[in-house]
Amino acid sequence: MNRKGALGKAAVGGATDLAETDRIVLTKKQRECVEYNPNQHLLVRGIAGSGKSTVLIERARHLVRLRTLGGTGPSVLVLAFSRPLSNYMTQLGQKTGTDSIDIRTFHSMAWSILNSMNLRPADVVSGRDRLDMIEQAVKDAGRNWSGHRLFAQPLSFWDEEIKWMKGKSILDFDTYSKTERLGRGTSVRVTAEDRRVIFDVFDRYRQSLKGKNLMDYDDFANVLIEHMDEIPDDLRWDHLLIDEAQDLHESQLCVCAGICNISLTIAADKAQNIYKTGFTWRSIGIDIRGRSKMLDNTHRSTREIVRLASSLQRHDPIALSKDEEFIPAALPTKSGPLPVLFTPGDPDSELNLISKLVRELRRNAPKHTIGVIARSHQRIREIDQCLRRVGIDPESVLRDEGNVLSPGVKLTTYHSAKGLEFDHVLVTGLSEGVLPDQEPPDSAEEDLKEWLAVERRLLYVAMTRAKTSLILIAPSPQSRFINEMDSALYEDGGRYAV
Repeated sequence: MNRKGALGKAAVGGATDLAETDRIVLTKKQRECVEYNPNQHLLVRGIAGSGKSTVLIERARHLVRLRTLGGTGPSVLVLAFSRPLSNYMTQLGQKTGTDSIDIRTFHSMAWSILNSMNLRPADVVSGRDRLDMIEQAVKDAGRNWSGHRLFAQPLSFWDEEIKWMKGKSILDFDTYSKTERLGRGTSVRVTAEDRRVIFDVFDRYRQSLKGKNLMDYDDFANVLIEHMDEIPDDLRWDHLLIDEAQDLHESQLCVCAGICNISLTIAADKAQNIYKTGFTWRSIGIDIRGRSKMLDNTHRSTREIVRLASSLQRHDPIALSKDEEFIPAALPTKSGPLPVLFTPGDPDSELNLISKLVRELRRNAPKHTIGVIARSHQRIREIDQCLRRVGIDPESVLRDEGNVLSPGVKLTTYHSAKGLEFDHVLVTGLSEGVLPDQEPPDSAEEDLKEWLAVERRLLYVAMTRAKTSLILIAPSPQSRFINEMDSALYEDGGRYAV
């Protein structure tokens, strides 16, 4: 059906009926998680929108009250995967209750411990500065291994290998030489001699950081692991609750296990894993056998949104392989408009389309939240400028910015959208070369499958941020993921909004 013309009442008409109050009413399954034995670890496996973040907030409150009743001060901390999610959970906690809950990111928590123990560096290197230091280490090592084939690899290979090594706490050559490179793919064949070359680069990079009294963010966990026995009691927590745990590194989870005195509560969904962070709960010393709860009902999205997202998710290798940690979504009873797909001819046309769609949504639902999700920070800036030209003042939800719960237009990236939710969502940039990104060069078939799976999950995560209406925008050349969705489950909006 071609919906050339306005969005119409269907896209926002049900929103008022679906409006939520500040009061949280837990389901039976959610309450079982909240009130689970406080002296035992708990793994909460839940699909997108099943209320994992809400469960963690309410369980944290429950644990604080138990501690208070016991006559001692609370020692409860909630860790969110990212700063946008941490801010959102803090805002949600303030909106739904009076109890003050300590919510941070792993890096924020780790930095406070490093600082208190006088282990903090002079500065933290990231982004382009970090890549420049890795590139210099590659050049320096290249002089010792003249002509070695690995030095023809792009900088991304060295970047990812270093991240993987630090994420696994592989800090010496003996460990590296014996560790299977699970999760690193097969595109680049790595022999025993190659490992010496790679470790030379790794060691040069680490020594360069140390010489300048610097760390990168992946160092935080390993420094704390090294000093774990020295961490005083007042820098540990009785209960630690972790959201989106599937996207943390093994080393970070080991720190969490090490500084937790009584119980870990871990919320995770393997189907939303958007980073290469392979691990098992056993490998990080957490025994969750028989201590797992499953949340397979979404309380966020409508039936129509979930059906379309599920039609995409069925192509994920973990769904195809019937992975034991994969949870298929149960269809909700809440109904709403069909998602809509628009296909502008190019990125500039997409910007005009976004401004028209957002303006119409704002007119029809002024008290709702509208999330516009894009691939890059650069594209977010372009969308921001475009909206401001037509009199709309959007709010960026990136890093520490933005209030997800207040009405209005929110701009965020695919990665930063993780764990957030909006009444209406525009998923933009569904083009080949954007989502999915450019294919990694010279990659083996298995590596391409894994890369494509992560890209697909980014789209799945973005789609499942929507509570009431979902709009997909696919400029030419259209993303292959559009063809993976069931076309009967969305409306064709055509090339133009109005």
